[in-house]
Amino acid sequence: MQKLTLLFSRHIGEGASTTKAAALGIFPHHSSVPNGLRLSVEFGMKTDRIKFVVCTSTLAQGVNLPIRYLIVTSVYQGGERMLVRDFHNLIGRAGRAGMHTEGSIIFADTKVFDKKRQLRDGWRWRTAKELLDPANSEPSSSSISAIFQPFEFGRPTQRITINVELLHNLLFDDETTVEAAVAALVNQNPGVDAKEFRRFLQERVRVVHGIASFLVAHLDFAGDGLAERAVNLAKNTLAHYLANEGQQAQIETVFRTIAEGILAGAATEELRATLRRSPLAPTTVNSLKAWLADNRASLIQALQGGTLLAPISAVVLQYNRSGTITSLSDQAIMPQIIESWVEGAPFAAILQLMVERGIRIGGKKRRPTVEDAVAICESGLGYEGAMILATIADLAEGDGGELPGALAFLQRQLKCGLPSLAALGFFEAGFADRVVAQTLADAFPTVSDRETARFAARIAAPRIREILNTFPSYFSSVLDEFVA
Repeated sequence: MQKLTLLFSRHIGEGASTTKAAALGIFPHHSSVPNGLRLSVEFGMKTDRIKFVVCTSTLAQGVNLPIRYLIVTSVYQGGERMLVRDFHNLIGRAGRAGMHTEGSIIFADTKVFDKKRQLRDGWRWRTAKELLDPANSEPSSSSISAIFQPFEFGRPTQRITINVELLHNLLFDDETTVEAAVAALVNQNPGVDAKEFRRFLQERVRVVHGIASFLVAHLDFAGDGLAERAVNLAKNTLAHYLANEGQQAQIETVFRTIAEGILAGAATEELRATLRRSPLAPTTVNSLKAWLADNRASLIQALQGGTLLAPISAVVLQYNRSGTITSLSDQAIMPQIIESWVEGAPFAAILQLMVERGIRIGGKKRRPTVEDAVAICESGLGYEGAMILATIADLAEGDGGELPGALAFLQRQLKCGLPSLAALGFFEAGFADRVVAQTLADAFPTVSDRETARFAARIAAPRIREILNTFPSYFSSVLDEFVA
């Protein structure tokens, strides 16, 4: 427990409320806890080293942990009530076979029972009963089926249904098409909330891009019969199985027109291969391809001058849609945050940078917390930003010279938030914590990749174990796997 508390302090600072809670044996687990700490908390629970974890439902749903008491403080996720099937998956984690003989689920909100007969608050009791009855479990569904749901607004409720057979227009021109549709609808219906309708259309954009990724990965674009092959793939989806006859025909049309759109917009196998490897939307991939062609010479010049991070940061931020970044009151701070992140600065230092610049978060302009710093770096940069940079590096792969390798190295830095090849090597080898990886890199500076990191772990196991003894036992277990 002391080692885990120390690691919390090195990441987020001694004064952070989370660090103080850890010192009392209360540990957090959610998306804004640094990755290495989450792994350590999970290992601590599995090995019975820690007893109390405050977490979101995703921990209990996704990890086979020895939970004896599950205390439910809320049955809402993101403002919406938890699905019955998700709730039963959650409570099924308490008292797992081979771990405990029984488990207890406790509703922490006393109003659930105490006010069950009151007109105003009785809904809490009814909600709990509904969730506890497995007969209320929702049927299986497909994200593709969402394209048939209408947009609802106003009182009395009005509904607008979009023509699903035109969804393929969102494939390579999504932003322009969405904004034009929003402007047209708001002009015709002043009561429509433009923000809500934009979100509605963006959900359809994600479905279209998901179908496109599926088709690029599984469809043969060579030769005749492309439409028939796309329709055959559509017929094997869950959405097609669940749909009525009319909807099945529309799903087949959507798959066929998206496949034809891919063939027209990504005419070469080389570009389709890039789309296949990239999780980004085809629109974004095409835009990044054009950007790289226009800026290749200046990027090489920046590389030679040691300033490549600046233009790369600019394009990563231009295409980054992460809410952790767009919610900042002044996004001009992001290049400084990127620089600090890839240099290995702790989250406490990045938070201090935000505080000194007077940054506020979201529409309510609240003060930033260290959890915001973690979310910006690990989600906004380490996930969203790294995907963008990985696509740029992939597009540059055929170029000669040093640029492709430099872009690939920057992508690894942006993903992990580490400054050196040695630190990246240890992190990618399995010591997946920024503090741990940098400490090992200081002791073994000649490590250059994950393979040499694993080799160092095997031939210098006693020295590495001595270093890891100051950290949570999870990292020693990683070493044990290498030397076994």
